[in-house]
Amino acid sequence: MGLLDLLSPGSDGGGLLDFLKANANAAIANTPTGAPGDMAQYGAPSPMGTPTPQSAPLMAANPTAVMQAPAAYNAPPTPAAAPIAPPPAGNPLANFFNHGADALGSISRGGSLLGAVRGQYDDPLSVARRTGNLTAQALVKAGVDPQTAIAAVQPGNSAMLGKLFAANFGPENWKVVQTGQDAMGNKTFGMLNPLDGTVKPIPGAPTATTPGSGLGDMSKTGQAYLDTLPKAQSNVVLEMVQGKIQPPSTFALSKPYWQSILTAARQYDPNFDEATWRARWEMAHDIGKSSPSSIGGILSNGKSAFEHLSTLSDRAVALGNDNGPPIPGGSVIGKIENYIGNSSPSNEAKVTGLNDAAQKYGQEATKFYAGTGGGEAERMAALKAIGGNTTSVAQAAFLQTERDLMLARLKQKESQVRDVMGATYLAQHPIMTPELHATLTHIDQNIAKLRGEKAPATAAPTPAAPATGAPPSIQDGQIIHNPSTGETLIRQNGQWVPYS
Repeated sequence: MGLLDLLSPGSDGGGLLDFLKANANAAIANTPTGAPGDMAQYGAPSPMGTPTPQSAPLMAANPTAVMQAPAAYNAPPTPAAAPIAPPPAGNPLANFFNHGADALGSISRGGSLLGAVRGQYDDPLSVARRTGNLTAQALVKAGVDPQTAIAAVQPGNSAMLGKLFAANFGPENWKVVQTGQDAMGNKTFGMLNPLDGTVKPIPGAPTATTPGSGLGDMSKTGQAYLDTLPKAQSNVVLEMVQGKIQPPSTFALSKPYWQSILTAARQYDPNFDEATWRARWEMAHDIGKSSPSSIGGILSNGKSAFEHLSTLSDRAVALGNDNGPPIPGGSVIGKIENYIGNSSPSNEAKVTGLNDAAQKYGQEATKFYAGTGGGEAERMAALKAIGGNTTSVAQAAFLQTERDLMLARLKQKESQVRDVMGATYLAQHPIMTPELHATLTHIDQNIAKLRGEKAPATAAPTPAAPATGAPPSIQDGQIIHNPSTGETLIRQNGQWVPYS
């Protein structure tokens, strides 16, 4: 006799649980559960003692034996696969008594009072049954025959259960699934465990790059860093910083791919960021244009104007106008001499060539300054300043002034490009090209000739030391150009000074 049997001393065998269930079944058998009209239409409900076809398979083979606690409880009995069947719905009285009996049964098996009240039985037997049901469901979901799964979770079938688990949830049954994308937009994959749904990395597979963490060797910068990138990404980074790629939308820029590429671009060029990207793209786009008002058009017209100025200086030297005697009013005498000398048949062609070059230069110079081809006034201004009977010193002064003004404007545009595009871009796409420096040097030589001075040496890169190891021979008047800074120097009195 147990503790619960003491609560029902007058019962004929069994405990309080049997007494409660017996009273519940007797009360249900003698009490109609529906209105007369409902029973006439649908028939009387089945007695509680007779299980319905739907509920019969779910009932344990011996509910009473399952619900009674063992006399001496040391360890929970091995769980059965089938859960305790709920009482038939629609009868509150039966539900109440059955729930009470189940609750008392759970308490008697070591369950908590709170779990019994809530219907969440936490005694070892109930927990083991639920675990067995979940195990069987997992096996069925993996494709195991339901009857085989139920049999495997029955007491004494642990070996069979282990084999089923090994066959259906072992490492060889894991599946390769896509886990997302890396920073470059490449798909990443992992191994899915079908039992618990966890995904593990594939051994030896490349891992995803953290967005914004950068690519390549982040300890380097410039070309050295660019060389550590894959070829495709290297080209993209280079075109970005050079303004050849239009910035994407703000939404696209927030994606892992562009964040990583942007980090790489900043590593290559520390002055590069989202703001300068658009400015560089706009300037690069403007440099590629040829309209007179665009940067590309201005630079092109400037170089063309210098070429025409060089041609004009050649025509002036070839004409060889006189300066007159070095006395007050000597220039007037020189103009008279030039008028007489240029009237000869041998000099008429030279005068015509000088005048034609002066008009063309005036037109090109106006394009460079104003973005238009200029009119008659601009062409005649150059012709008046240098053509005809003008002394060679006056011609030299005109050429010097025009050279200096145009060079200042060209350097102003060069500085504008450097500020936006960066020094690296300018070194790779110089405005002061070797050809332009050669043109400037040629103009300077002609100016010196017209003044009666010694012409400066031809511009050349910084002389390299001879193979013998002897120091290079540097003479006054030699001009050099630094392509990295755009600075031009001339040797004067044994020192290098800015050349203008």
